[in-house]
Amino acid sequence: MVGDIYLVFLGIAMGVAYLPLHWLFPYFFGQVPHPLGRRQVFRSVGTILLAALVLFALSTIMPDQDLGNRFLHTFGGGFLAFGVCFFAARDSRVHIGTFQFFFFSVLLVLALGIANELVEFVLQLYTGFPFAPSILDTWLDLTSNLVGVLLASMYFVPRYKKVGLRQ
Repeated sequence: MVGDIYLVFLGIAMGVAYLPLHWLFPYFFGQVPHPLGRRQVFRSVGTILLAALVLFALSTIMPDQDLGNRFLHTFGGGFLAFGVCFFAARDSRVHIGTFQFFFFSVLLVLALGIANELVEFVLQLYTGFPFAPSILDTWLDLTSNLVGVLLASMYFVPRYKKVGLRQ
């Protein structure tokens, strides 16, 4: 029950993270973000929330719980969070190169993965709900996040090159 609520919270957090990232990308690179249109927000946040829902559902129906957890951290953590960075950078119309987009997004996503593991640790400490049966699970989660980031970068960086440098 606590795990399901946490997954819903993470899905919503991914959608909400789009908004501050939309402003962070340009400001970090000394630019002013492009104003967001309602249609743009609904399309990007809707895509993020739908992807989160599908990925979380797939991870919960996997017969092997450990495999489901790896899948969730790879695609629901690393891949999807990198996708959020892609949508935010694209929609803010920040003028940066593909390497800047790649490097900044990787740092952001890995930092978010570490923050997630710290939240899991605190929740486990105070609620007693076992998020991680051992320290090995935490390292596997972080490794899965990294694999997801690398897969996402192969998918999103070429697409960013097409939209990000034309703006």
